[in-house]
Order: sequence, then structure tokens, then C-alpha cells
Amino acid sequence: MQNTGDTEAFTTMSRKCDACIGLADRVDSIFAAGGTIRTEGWKIRRINTESPGSSYSVLVDSRPTVYRENASAPQTRMPGGLTRHRVELARRAGEWQVSYLAEFNS
Repeated sequence: MQNTGDTEAFTTMSRKCDACIGLADRVDSIFAAGGTIRTEGWKIRRINTESPGSSYSVLVDSRPTVYRENASAPQTRMPGGLTRHRVELARRAGEWQVSYLAEFNS
């Protein structure tokens, strides 16, 4: 999604997740303004179940990201690193969807 600007599949699987939709909206606005995003994304290091079948603590190795807010903006680099996220899933219409996503400090 971030490398291509195509947010449709991401928003479909997370339509009830405010943080997810906010991220997709941000990606949409960057690409609409002629900007770019380049990242290798996340590598999942560990997943712990907080509530069986619905809530997880996820240790993520976030890869470095380089982006431009718009076509004429300077390049900005985010270094990446290890972060923890809480991810909640909900079953809707026979499919699992992300219902909540947040980064938290351990």
C-alpha cells in the first residue's frame, strides 16, 4: 500500500479500524500530491495472544521509510526499529478484519 499508493485492499480489511483508515488516508494524500513512499514494511518478530482469537501484542521490526509529502517536498527518512503494537481482530461477514491497531511502549 505505501509503496504503490493503492490503499483499497488495506481499507477493505480494516474498514472499522480508525488508525488504519487514518494511515490509508495519509498515504492517499501523499500520492495525490505527487509524493512517494518507499519502505520494506514490517517484519513480524513475535506475536503474543492477549485475548484468544481477538487481541494480540505484536513485536514489529519496522524497516526504514523514505517519503516525500508532495512532488516538490524534500525527502524525509524514518529510521525504523523495533516497536510493539496492539492488534485486535473482529469477525465480520465471515471474514477477519482489523478492528484496532495502536503502537504502544513496553
